[in-house]
Amino acid sequence: MMDNEHKNAWVDRFRSSRTLEVRSDLVSIQYNAFALPFPFADRDFVYRYEVAANPTLNQVTVRVESIEHPAAPAGASIGVRGWVKARYTLEPISPERTFCKAQYLADPKGLLPAWLTNLVQRSWPYETAKSLKAQVSRDYVETWLPYDRLIRPQLKFGPHNRSIEP
Repeated sequence: MMDNEHKNAWVDRFRSSRTLEVRSDLVSIQYNAFALPFPFADRDFVYRYEVAANPTLNQVTVRVESIEHPAAPAGASIGVRGWVKARYTLEPISPERTFCKAQYLADPKGLLPAWLTNLVQRSWPYETAKSLKAQVSRDYVETWLPYDRLIRPQLKFGPHNRSIEP
């Protein structure tokens, strides 16, 4: 999820990304741009990413929220081109499998009616999840070092209450 170089391989309609600021090993500010179909104009956002472990629930949470940032390109960020609030919840099922739940609330703003915006956004979650599943098995995908050092030691692998089909 933190691999900006390869996000276009799994995030639907993704165009580019770069890190604007690293506040800590688990908190960063990212710029992301998306190519949208006609009649929409492309959108770009500035997000604050925060990764945290919850050992009690045996989960990792990635919170994503639109923010203003001085290093953002003109026109990007909250109030101008839309906003996003999201949360990924990751739960290890085994050393090789992870349950992933993504929740997004997004408003790309603009003059088009909400029903048309929703129609265009409808396929985004499915296409992104399908591509993420394929992405994690690619040869060039590596573990994120802050995860190995700070998050993974807090998690357990083994039987869980969640029932997931293989």
